[in-house]
Amino acid sequence: MNAVDYLLKPFEFERFFSTILKVKGKNTVQTTTNTDDFIFIKTDGKNNFEKVFINDILYIESLKNHVCIHTVNSQVITYNTLKNFENQLSKDLFVKIHKSYIVAIKSILKTRTISVQISNGNELPIGESYKKYFFDIINKLMF
Repeated sequence: MNAVDYLLKPFEFERFFSTILKVKGKNTVQTTTNTDDFIFIKTDGKNNFEKVFINDILYIESLKNHVCIHTVNSQVITYNTLKNFENQLSKDLFVKIHKSYIVAIKSILKTRTISVQISNGNELPIGESYKKYFFDIINKLMF
């Protein structure tokens, strides 16, 4: 038996992904985050902020000059740009699939040619210019 690693149920997506990377011999990529990692999002008002845990983010949606962060339990709207979030979030955990959407890789349940289904049941479009990059990432995760 040539066991590389083992998984005990239930396991987190990050743990599963790190095992896949070990099997593929690419365990130099850091894909896990500390479950305590969070960001503060400025909401309405001068000094109003809301704490959002990175692991709770399902996807981020652009709404003209605002951004809506969809989490497991809520939605947080802030005056910001999608580009700013794209630059700040880990490329190992998040992928831009459309000019209006950044998705947490762990929240993707299904992929189709033109859309992805997220763990909350929402279906998001994949932009034509993002398809190749997105499916390259998905193919790297294929087992």
